[in-house]
Amino acid sequence: MCKRPPAKLAAFCYYCLMIRTRDFLLYVIGLVLLLLGTIATGVLRVDNGEVYVSTPYFDLIPTTPEAVLPETEVNKADRLAWFRSLIKVDPIPEETIEKDTVQEIVYCSGSRKIIPTVSIGKIVADGSAVSLFFSETEEIPFASLPLRSIRSTFDTCLPDNLIGVSAVRTDGLYRPILNSDIAMYLNYGENDLVGYMRDGLPLYGVVSDEVELDSCGGRYVNYSYRYQIQSNREGLILCYAGLPAELKL
Repeated sequence: MCKRPPAKLAAFCYYCLMIRTRDFLLYVIGLVLLLLGTIATGVLRVDNGEVYVSTPYFDLIPTTPEAVLPETEVNKADRLAWFRSLIKVDPIPEETIEKDTVQEIVYCSGSRKIIPTVSIGKIVADGSAVSLFFSETEEIPFASLPLRSIRSTFDTCLPDNLIGVSAVRTDGLYRPILNSDIAMYLNYGENDLVGYMRDGLPLYGVVSDEVELDSCGGRYVNYSYRYQIQSNREGLILCYAGLPAELKL
């Protein structure tokens, strides 16, 4: 049988147990207060058994904006003048400015200068070719050029200075057209037919230097390609926009 412990021993154990229970409660209360203080001043995060506390963003607290005085017009003008004084612009010397740029002609390597000796007495242009005759009475042409209205997808260099035949009779004959004889045709208007080139494309009169032409000196007008003369180049055309035919004059 269990014996009842003495009265003094029971009182001692009771007293000790009560003290430990009170201390435990105080410890718990202190820990709760510590957690509440941490939450109030920051953010508590527990990751893998470790506690992280991040400081709150006090800059997010709205503040009263500072008063800004409106800038007067005089201040704006002074500031603009000050900025302009910081920018230094060196003017381009006049001698380096090219006022009239001469467009270059694309001649083939080993190109030749031809002096025509054949007279052309008659020209007949039908829908597919331009036929050349020695005289008006002849019926068999001695040469012919194809007629085209669409340029090629590539450019062709000039093998020589003979580029075509004129479409206008002068002194009873049709002239062979030399590329260097541009001064003879500067009086032709924009829509005046000058002649037919060896690639079968027509050559028309003078347009302004501001008119945009392609690399050979031509453009499309009413869906048909034509060469146009400009005074800012040394030749009537710059290259062939089609394949040139053989022409011996």
